[in-house]
Amino acid sequence: MSRKKNRFLGTYIVVGIAVLLGVYVYQSEKGGRVDRSAVRIFDVDKEDITGIELSNVADNTLISLQKSGKNWKMLKPGDYELDKGEVEGLVNNIADLRVERKVKENVTDFAAYGLDKPSYKAAFIEKGKRRVYLIGNKNPTQVSYYVIDESGKDLYTAFNYSVENLKKDLKSLRKKYLTDLEPEKLTALSIKLDTKEVNLEKTGDKWFISPYNYECDKTAVSDLIDRVKNLKAIDFIEDAPKSQVKYGLESPRVIITAVSGAEKVVILVGKKVAEKEEDYVKVGGKAAVYSVDRYFTQSFNKTYNDFRSKNLLVLKPAEITAVEIEKGGKKIAVSKDKSGKFKLDKPYNKPADLQVLDLVNCLSSLTAQKFTDDSGKRFEKYGLKVPTASVALYAQTGGEKKLKAKLLLGSAEKDDLYVRFDGEEPVFAVSKALLDKLTVLDSIAKAK
Repeated sequence: MSRKKNRFLGTYIVVGIAVLLGVYVYQSEKGGRVDRSAVRIFDVDKEDITGIELSNVADNTLISLQKSGKNWKMLKPGDYELDKGEVEGLVNNIADLRVERKVKENVTDFAAYGLDKPSYKAAFIEKGKRRVYLIGNKNPTQVSYYVIDESGKDLYTAFNYSVENLKKDLKSLRKKYLTDLEPEKLTALSIKLDTKEVNLEKTGDKWFISPYNYECDKTAVSDLIDRVKNLKAIDFIEDAPKSQVKYGLESPRVIITAVSGAEKVVILVGKKVAEKEEDYVKVGGKAAVYSVDRYFTQSFNKTYNDFRSKNLLVLKPAEITAVEIEKGGKKIAVSKDKSGKFKLDKPYNKPADLQVLDLVNCLSSLTAQKFTDDSGKRFEKYGLKVPTASVALYAQTGGEKKLKAKLLLGSAEKDDLYVRFDGEEPVFAVSKALLDKLTVLDSIAKAK
């Protein structure tokens, strides 16, 4: 194409845009400014709406809802539990449909707007009176739908998003959360996945791993409860299947049980949904089968150590009044003097307040980097059959010196130091930095 033709083509495009802008401005300003918030098809208070019927003419489906007190119930196509948030949004949108403008009064050619045979009807009962929105075609700019009151002849356009929020289907209105658990009332949780099983029980305000009585990590348990509580259906597969076999729910891959007082909720996870990142799920005692995000299933591939608290000691440093260290056949004893400062006992008699406080602070919040071995049968593997050192922490209780904890130290490997508590079987890996704090005290004792 020549430069001359390109120049003419560019000119035509510019002129065309200018004409369209002129038409838009003319139409926008015609009749003065429009207060869109004041344009309404029906003047309705949402509290006065007591019934709703949604008719999808194209799909030949009908959804009927009825209000009883403050709650809504589905009458058609079945008595399904409702998503309260979705229903509330639907009621709000019916009461205050976001209208763009009134296009024309006393319309006679309904076919021109797709309103002779509307594809969708949204009817509602307000103070005993039936009112109906008829939804037609989209307008030429595709940003709005043509809408009319079934009993009137005035034509409006309503914004796409507002109309789409009227066009609810059964799936969108059904309750999607599969449990009604109250986290604060839960007393037990269990997970069975393949050959693995984890059981958690609550005592007071703390969770423990049963039967070992290991304290649980608060965040890990909270995350588990949130996943179970917020389990949400992606799709409603079958409401009353004749068999659970095709969904893999007669021999589920995962079983999650949550106990709240006398109430027990059991969630069964079956086969994977073909060609989707979803799994089949059902809730014990109910027939319906749903699909959920596969991440839900994957998140339960855990052992009891994944829920175990990594806090090995939880002490208040201020309550520690004495420390005893044994290393290489030598014993170093430290205690607080009358001024409340730590010093090495005889034969050293040296001040060591800062160094001991550093050690006590480290031990009082000691955390496991790994849970290494709970068998109690392989201490020699970790240098703990004959420990390389031990640290005992004491507190003054009722005028008596009471042992709070005694930690046995074994071998070190890379960044890990293997430890266990005296008289207990579990072996943990902690930060090797603990050795440096002991070395400092050893150096003070050796110094002249």
